[in-house]
Amino acid sequence: MVRRWIAGLCLLAAAGCQGLPTVSTLTAEPAPEWLQAEYQVHPNDQLEIAVWGQDDLSRTVRVRQDGTFPFPFLHEVSARGYTLQELEQVLAQELAAGYLQEPLVTVKLIGQRFSILGEVERPGTYPLEGRVDLLAALSMAGGLSKFGSPKVEMIRVLADGQKLSYHLDINAILSGRHPTVLLHPHDTVVVKRRVF
Repeated sequence: MVRRWIAGLCLLAAAGCQGLPTVSTLTAEPAPEWLQAEYQVHPNDQLEIAVWGQDDLSRTVRVRQDGTFPFPFLHEVSARGYTLQELEQVLAQELAAGYLQEPLVTVKLIGQRFSILGEVERPGTYPLEGRVDLLAALSMAGGLSKFGSPKVEMIRVLADGQKLSYHLDINAILSGRHPTVLLHPHDTVVVKRRVF
């Protein structure tokens, strides 16, 4: 009995000599698909469309409930379900089909906001213009407060009303172990308080 007990202690001691994995050897768990997905255009979105060299075509439009919006030459454009980059390509292709030669189109989502709460210097609601990732959003809020933890929670409400959340480590993003995350309209970032 004593021999088994001593053998068990020896095994535990040998296992303890191996040490814990260092931070650099840990791999980050991949983020869920909903968090990595590009934003898709929804009804009521306000879009700023610019056609390079064609000021008369550049304009701001609101997407209707059926997912369409009016546009010169093209009449009705269906936008629902497209990412902003996909919509740029669709507009360029349709304008090139008989109206303009190699048009350069940009589409920006405007009039949208996101929130940052918790341990940042300036918690609040901020405009979401263009592509804003988590690090840029934290920068807008003045960075972490002296009590801010690098652990943050991303909360997103999907088009069907489902509320999802995911915990991220800012250090993993900064070190390249985890890809950065693009914010969507109405996302909420919650910075936790550091535990000392």
